[in-house]
Amino acid sequence: MTFSYRDGVPPALSNVSFKIDAGKTLAIVGRTGSGKTTILNLLTRLYNPPEGSVFIDGHDILNVSLSSLRNQLGCVPQDTFLFSSTIGENIAFADRDFPRFRHNSRRTRCDAVRWAEAESVDSASPHNRAENPGAR
Repeated sequence: MTFSYRDGVPPALSNVSFKIDAGKTLAIVGRTGSGKTTILNLLTRLYNPPEGSVFIDGHDILNVSLSSLRNQLGCVPQDTFLFSSTIGENIAFADRDFPRFRHNSRRTRCDAVRWAEAESVDSASPHNRAENPGAR
């Protein structure tokens, strides 16, 4: 695939192609400006790739719903980010199947932390799940 963010500018990606077998993991590494973020933006459809250029299980990702597509992908960005909210709410943000974690009760915050398997990190915090980890 070759991709430009807009017409008339040099491509951000040129002749990029890769295949990931089912159940495998891909790490995308490279120098600044090498296209890592562009690949991620296209895979998650923050930008739509050219039609017929990106397939998952034989399906053009343009024909896959955003929620289905994004539920199948995991991403670890190089910059961390926490919302100015509680730890439990930051954990719950990523998964729409767990809206009950957004409520401000101790039980639901505990459930969110257990679900994220973050008990060891969470217990180190003096105020635990209700603590605001800080603004960016």
